[in-house]
Amino acid sequence: MPDEFEIEAPAFDAAKNPALRGVTTDRGSGVVGVNHKKKSFGLLGGSDRVFRQSAGVYGESEQQGVFGHSTNNSGTGVYGNSVGTGFGVRGDSTDGIAVQGQSFGNGLAGKFIGDVEITENLVVKGSNVNTLISQLQSIAGLAGRVQVLEQENQRLKQDVERLKQASSGGSQSGGSSTRQISVQKKDGEFIVTGSGFPPRVRVTIRVVADNNPQDSRTFFQSSESDGKLNFKQSISCTSGVLLHFSATDDTLVSGQNVWSNTFDITC
Repeated sequence: MPDEFEIEAPAFDAAKNPALRGVTTDRGSGVVGVNHKKKSFGLLGGSDRVFRQSAGVYGESEQQGVFGHSTNNSGTGVYGNSVGTGFGVRGDSTDGIAVQGQSFGNGLAGKFIGDVEITENLVVKGSNVNTLISQLQSIAGLAGRVQVLEQENQRLKQDVERLKQASSGGSQSGGSSTRQISVQKKDGEFIVTGSGFPPRVRVTIRVVADNNPQDSRTFFQSSESDGKLNFKQSISCTSGVLLHFSATDDTLVSGQNVWSNTFDITC
């Protein structure tokens, strides 16, 4: 290394250039300072005693290895700079804290002017920010999923309403009607019994399959003198499919047929 410094006597109180200068061409340090009582050690121009790398300044002690203190309000206590893509300031730790910043007043404990990259977890006041971000992302997509569910629910309601209309001939008016039917299956036939119909009138019996609401089947049977209904019929259908039975005698109320209740039974 070029010799840039010249010492003028006295060696420890020079008006120009360094008051103290240490130069070596060996692998040792230019200047070494040791305090046995404080168990402190420092060197200028040598190698650190941890990684054995070149170090302009190295210090070690039981407390602060290197301490920098600025007496100016806009000064810098410790400044690190690196040429190229290296680190200006670096902190390493095995189990402790590699770098700590603390403010004793209203200032900031840390400030980054530029982008910040974090490869592991970021914990803020005990909360893992990575977990919070994942939760926020889940919430962000929740509104869309709720909207889809609402649309699906509305579609199902419309399907149920169409099914009711199909099974009741398009009308459920006459809710106070006394016309009631029940259905049972026996020996391959469906037996329909009912009451509350006018005596000796033609009763229309409608059957709608749950798997095909548009395909309805119609049968006719006269009511008895007491208004009861007895009807049986073999119906071809797929096993397990729900069938909806309803009946009307064509009596009109407010211009609409009065239907019985709808009775469901499995094929």
